[in-house]
Amino acid sequence: MSELFINVSSIISPLCYSIMKIEPYTSCSFNCAYCYARWYREQGKPEPKHDVLRDFLRVARIIYRKQLKPLPIRLSTLVEPFQPIECNEKMSLKILEIARKYNYPVIVNTKSTLLMKKPWLNVLTDMANKGLLVVQFSFSTFEEKYCRILEPKAPTPEKRIESASFLSDEGVPLVFRLSPYIPEVTNSIGFEAIAKIAKECKVKHVIVESIRLSKEEFNKVYSKLGLNMPYLESYSLRNKGGLLRPNLKLRLEHYVQLVRELKKYNIGFATCKEGLYNLHSVSDCCGFYLFGRSVAKRITLYEYFLEAKTKDLELKLLEKIHSELCRKYGMLCSYSVENYPRVMKKSLKYHEKRLLKVLKDSEILPKIAPVFTLCRNRLKVVSVT
Repeated sequence: MSELFINVSSIISPLCYSIMKIEPYTSCSFNCAYCYARWYREQGKPEPKHDVLRDFLRVARIIYRKQLKPLPIRLSTLVEPFQPIECNEKMSLKILEIARKYNYPVIVNTKSTLLMKKPWLNVLTDMANKGLLVVQFSFSTFEEKYCRILEPKAPTPEKRIESASFLSDEGVPLVFRLSPYIPEVTNSIGFEAIAKIAKECKVKHVIVESIRLSKEEFNKVYSKLGLNMPYLESYSLRNKGGLLRPNLKLRLEHYVQLVRELKKYNIGFATCKEGLYNLHSVSDCCGFYLFGRSVAKRITLYEYFLEAKTKDLELKLLEKIHSELCRKYGMLCSYSVENYPRVMKKSLKYHEKRLLKVLKDSEILPKIAPVFTLCRNRLKVVSVT
């Protein structure tokens, strides 16, 4: 699989629109205490990844020349794209310049304040004006005392808020990403205060992605913070792995409170890789709807949720239902990707195959998306609040 695509999995494949990603550097110098990305990337000093630049240029050029709808790409998923090395290497800047030249939409995921500086600011604002950019600012906490422990090499929450407000004033569409969401840490200032900060920064919606670590790592993190550990549950779909996360009851309790406060300011809400669709108030979790132009989307469990809200779906007819949903929502499916670059076509088909497999699995489907249950081969939506 190309490095431009997230690997197929039973969590990513059914839940994520954004399966394209580009990592400009081999590792990350922020070294956050909770970082899960370290399991998937190189360790040591960050180095530029020139090969992905070449691969992205090739894909962006083909899609541009064929006048196809581009599938937005995330910058990035495993490293901070605007970490200190960027000042010299400018790999993320080069990626953005390719995207601007070939009208390729980009979701930027960052904790950095470098975006306020030139030449990065010039490219970002130009892309925003062309409907090619969404920026997601990540927060695990809004208090400096916790930030010093969890993210000692990252800009403080105050500086990130300043950057977010500045970019919003420059016309850049903004999303807040509470990632990872750490109970009693992320919400330590209160849900009302978080919503007010989002409003002041003109944020369009807020995404939450709960922390997931091994029990040993949870103990270490909460011990450093001087807090009691929350009730945990297995993150593993087959209960074989060692990763844990805050249990569903606690997450729902917190998310419902946050949703209530965000609604006061007409700010949307979504979960990331948690499948709590009954709480979502935006059309897609990543923010594709914020691009000022039409983009491609792959089908996910969310479209099945929208359909199953009004009627049970007979999974004996899954292939027929899948084709109908792809057409109804205008999604990329196996029958509609033939003109796309081979590497993209291949990845999309593999992810789609895993999505269909998950839909038939009565054991793992409710773990991936608790809003669903399978009963007598029928897909039903259930209440989880």
